[in-house]
Amino acid sequence: MDKFEKLEIKKAIRREQCRNNQARYRDRQRALQRRMQHEVQQLHEEVQGLKLKRQRLRFKEKTNRSAWSIVSDVFRLLETGFRSPWYMTNTDEMMKHTETRQILTELQKAFEHDVGMGGLQGVEALVEQLRRYSLYFSDPQMYLQRVEELVRGVVTATPGSN
Repeated sequence: MDKFEKLEIKKAIRREQCRNNQARYRDRQRALQRRMQHEVQQLHEEVQGLKLKRQRLRFKEKTNRSAWSIVSDVFRLLETGFRSPWYMTNTDEMMKHTETRQILTELQKAFEHDVGMGGLQGVEALVEQLRRYSLYFSDPQMYLQRVEELVRGVVTATPGSN
């Protein structure tokens, strides 16, 4: 084997080492990018959780509230909910999102167990109907037409939608 052949073999070995090093570097970069994306997603969920916590604390602070203010807060909660992943066709997939679970928890706290909407009754039926609205109408806009307190603690709200 002459000098030229030895040099070519060394070059080939070095090229292979460089390829392997580059592949390891790219793998590390991809893993780092995936980890950072996961952390960003967690931070987004944490921010949403903190926003809901702040909203819940503000909701609890208010005393002697009118029926209108209670219904208004619930509608704000519903509007927030429509911007979350309610549009998913699969309820199980929808429930994987922290923000959605928190909104549903807030709705369950805000409503009595026998809340009614049209012919539907119960929190779960209401939530399912709202999910369907967000499926059928890409960005449903709800507004309050009328709020009435029939007797102390019993409120009727008439919504409208676009």
